[in-house]
Amino acid sequence: MRFGGFIKNSLIDYPGKISSVVFFKGCNFRCPYCHNKELVFGQGHISSMSAPHSNMVDENIVFTFLERRKKLIDGVVLSGGEPTLTRSLKRICQKIKDIGYLIKIDTNGSYPSVLENLLYHKLIDYIAMDFKTSFDRYSRYVSKKVDLDAIKASIQLILDSDIDYEFRTTCARPIVDESVIHRMLPYAEGAQRYVLQKFVYSSEILDPDFFTNNNTTENDDMEAYQALIKPWVKECIIRA
Repeated sequence: MRFGGFIKNSLIDYPGKISSVVFFKGCNFRCPYCHNKELVFGQGHISSMSAPHSNMVDENIVFTFLERRKKLIDGVVLSGGEPTLTRSLKRICQKIKDIGYLIKIDTNGSYPSVLENLLYHKLIDYIAMDFKTSFDRYSRYVSKKVDLDAIKASIQLILDSDIDYEFRTTCARPIVDESVIHRMLPYAEGAQRYVLQKFVYSSEILDPDFFTNNNTTENDDMEAYQALIKPWVKECIIRA
């Protein structure tokens, strides 16, 4: 298969680890602040390992690199797009595991059965799930066809798992505000790690017109959200 993109070395995508990042094409959500719109629509993301005249990365090229670097890299991050949309995801995970890497997956949580299968077969070591907003706002700002029960099932599956994980929320008004945080918290109660990410505007995001009225979340707001979340979880951090 061809991946949407590949980063050889990253110090920020897998907490505490040196990693490579594999990007999968396609996403079933349409978050207006998404910085990977090429991946959302399945067009790929330009990479230094792309074939000439292509923005896709061949699977064989990626695995050749991973085989050669297995003494220098700790893990592989599966990102996107939405990795759980890919039918060959389990096979890809097994190939990565066979080399000896840890695996972190970034997901929107819309396919809990896929996550459950990967957990059952011990093919992932870290889950980062995006908890986008309160459930009453998902259909308005994220996807009109979202299965809220699936999102809730993924949250509970992760909470009950025995691997490392985090829930992540990108803070951009009106998708996220203080009232939204209040409504989200009961579902994440007891989480080992909750990460708040500050929205950074760019003309290259999925829907730049959505933010024409300056929906910036200030640092004081981020700290206020953090204070709300801390009593509910074991750790809450702000990530730039």
